[in-house]
Amino acid sequence: MRRVVVVVCGCMAILGCASNSAFIDTSKLPDTYQCNHMKDICKEAQEFESRYTSMSADEQKEFKNLLMVYRKQCSSAQEECLKSGK
Repeated sequence: MRRVVVVVCGCMAILGCASNSAFIDTSKLPDTYQCNHMKDICKEAQEFESRYTSMSADEQKEFKNLLMVYRKQCSSAQEECLKSGK
């Protein structure tokens, strides 16, 4: 079973917020272009977040905005995925 970490803040209550990453069972998502696209975007966001957490405090300060952009893109992609299944 494949899982994608989705990091969102305030978008969907079931997912939590920023540091409380939630796992979404991707096998239950619709098989649409939007959901496949979401998986790619959120995987990239997860990879960046992993690198971000290993950065020094100064580097984290410098890259904080980029981290937030990745999170927002993942969140937006997830919303589009969920809409595409309706």
